[in-house]
Amino acid sequence: TQMPVHVADDPLTCVVRGTGEVLQDLDGMNRVLVTETYSRPLR
Repeated sequence: TQMPVHVADDPLTCVVRGTGEVLQDLDGMNRVLVTETYSRPLR
């Protein structure tokens, strides 16, 4: 797909930092998170 990627040196730290960002701005994130329910089960 020619999508550029970056392999993190410490992926766990990336997850922790990203989670911290979300938790600091839950109200802002609620505006962009997907909240739709699907009529068919996900695989």
